Amino acid sequence: MMRTACAAMLPLVLAACGTRDDAASITADLRAQMDGSKVCAVLVAPEWPIEQSAEHLASPGIEALIAADLIRREPVVNRANVTPQARISITETGKPYLQLEAIGPGSPPSPYLCFGRKQITSISRGEDGVVRYSYRIVDPPAWALRSDMRAVFPFLARLIDHEQHAELGAVKEDGRWQVPGGAMQTNLAELGNIGFLPCPYPNASPDEDPCR
Repeated sequence: MMRTACAAMLPLVLAACGTRDDAASITADLRAQMDGSKVCAVLVAPEWPIEQSAEHLASPGIEALIAADLIRREPVVNRANVTPQARISITETGKPYLQLEAIGPGSPPSPYLCFGRKQITSISRGEDGVVRYSYRIVDPPAWALRSDMRAVFPFLARLIDHEQHAELGAVKEDGRWQVPGGAMQTNLAELGNIGFLPCPYPNASPDEDPCR
């Protein structure tokens, strides 16, 4: 990522790249939009409700989610399907962390499990004029710190334990600095295909492993 000498802890050195009013407005706009925004990853499958083969839903990743009391796995009686099926539902413990997001009107919702919130730590402005920021994930739930969860979902430790640098920047629109698409969609886009899936994922290369 290209950064200029303007990159610094907010908001002081940002002011060197423009007026102090510019630095203050950038800081205020980004904090208002991103601070406290939920960081979530897809939960098990791209559509809710979740019903798949029982064998697929018997992986270590699913077992870790069950052990953390976030989901339940129940057998499904379906005489039309010779392959044993299972259904995933959310527990009372998991409900506060579940986020259902529909892509568009009429489309089934996608389930996400949220494991913390963003807190901006610094802001930089590149030569392209785009403002980018660094952040920490704060207030992680206790289950995101469990050793069994971190063993099967390594991204938890990688994201929570270290400062992160957002790849998607903010631009000025209608007089305000905004992250295109809004906070939730931006945060989901940053995680890409990473998620709380039936991990370890079979035959996934290191660069494409959604459990990494």
